[in-house]
Amino acid sequence: MNGDEEGKGTVTAQDPLENTVVPVTSTVIITVNAGPKTGTIPDGLVGQDRKDVQNALEKLNFTNIQSNKAKSENPNAKPGEVLSISPREGETVPLDTKIVIRYATGKSNVPDFDGLTRTAAIRVANEAGFDDPAFVERESSQPAGTVIAQDPAAGAKADRDTTIRLVLATAPSPPEPPPTTDQPTEPPTTKQPTEPPTTKPPTKSPAPSKTTKTPSNSNS
Repeated sequence: MNGDEEGKGTVTAQDPLENTVVPVTSTVIITVNAGPKTGTIPDGLVGQDRKDVQNALEKLNFTNIQSNKAKSENPNAKPGEVLSISPREGETVPLDTKIVIRYATGKSNVPDFDGLTRTAAIRVANEAGFDDPAFVERESSQPAGTVIAQDPAAGAKADRDTTIRLVLATAPSPPEPPPTTDQPTEPPTTKQPTEPPTTKPPTKSPAPSKTTKTPSNSNS
């Protein structure tokens, strides 16, 4: 008979009962606690998807299974991948034993890219499990070719398939030259003043001729 672990090996029942008078040759049947039912945790669970692992344990009649997110994980681990199991694979334990599955979240902490070059930023992102970042450029007084801004922010927890966007500094455009003050090569044409029109004196009309009237002789 199966029972709890503490009472394992103890008699839990008998037949005939105590104080019963029976022939000396009678058979007395006793029931001993064999302890809880047990099962063996299969090998090869680590590396599988957590849902598949949980289903496999439930089919073996394990009743106390917990799935917990891993606090740290390999950057190459896939989301939901089982990283460890406790008790370990191959151990035989009671079916009501608490079994803890720790699985990968598929997330990593976003690195701090401030001041890195394009090449260094790609390397750091890949080491954290992210793909190559996307780059844009912006004029800045910071050293040209270095990262001056990022999204997501450094230290944020992000899915490893997140595209990290980085801004690279470029040298500011040179200032525009001041407007030229050079004089024109050809001197300006000086317009001669217009001569005033010649005023002709008015033509004098000839004076009317005076007719001398000859006095007539009255005595003829």
